[in-house]
Amino acid sequence: MMRDESSSIAVAYSVFCAVCSKFTEHNHGAKTVRAKQEV
Repeated sequence: MMRDESSSIAVAYSVFCAVCSKFTEHNHGAKTVRAKQEV
């Protein structure tokens, strides 16, 4: 059971990281664009 739990957690974590990274990249890009426009 431990192996199944750890594997499912690893998969869920990897998926979460992928989605989170996409959102953070989008937000970071928008912030940098705004900063460039302000300057």
